[in-house]
Amino acid sequence: MNERPVRMTMEWIEYIRTFALHLRAGRLDEMEIIALWAVLASCFVLLVFIALARGGDRHCRYRRKAKRTLAKLVSMGPDNFPGMMTYLRKVNPYVFEELVLTAFEKHGYKVRRNRRYSGDGGIDGRLRKGLRRYVVQCKRYSSYVNPEDVRQFVELCERSGRKGFFVHTGKTGRASKVAAGGGGPVTIISGDRLCRLMMDSAGAG
Repeated sequence: MNERPVRMTMEWIEYIRTFALHLRAGRLDEMEIIALWAVLASCFVLLVFIALARGGDRHCRYRRKAKRTLAKLVSMGPDNFPGMMTYLRKVNPYVFEELVLTAFEKHGYKVRRNRRYSGDGGIDGRLRKGLRRYVVQCKRYSSYVNPEDVRQFVELCERSGRKGFFVHTGKTGRASKVAAGGGGPVTIISGDRLCRLMMDSAGAG
């Protein structure tokens, strides 16, 4: 991490502390008060910059891990889908999200990623292929999918007027299939279909 922003922040904190002492003692004139507000504003801007920079670094880090994970999955071969699913259930959830988006990207979809991983409103990524637009939700499960998660995603797709891919590592029970509905806006991708998405993306890229 760059040490300069940290050093500047510490210096500004010291300035603020000094101003606060002067303010308590009643020794601040008008120009010093203006300078104090300028320092506070600069601190705020710097903290926002650091937060955005760290967020960008995290996205890049997870995307690199996703590419390595994809290469690992492909190396397992097409005859080891159970092993692939076991491996997928153990990866970091954000890496899994990036892995899915990377696979779609390699299949020719234009991918728009979120700026942050949390607070995404149930949409982990947006896809475009030709004139068609999709939304994606990625879930790591070790057991059966929660049907309510599927229902909520279906409602989200209906509100947005777009089709969606519900991608998960668990098992799709009957209730979840009913929630998705045959021919509805949501396509569930899991199990062998998920493994094929990963395997085929190697050749597609």
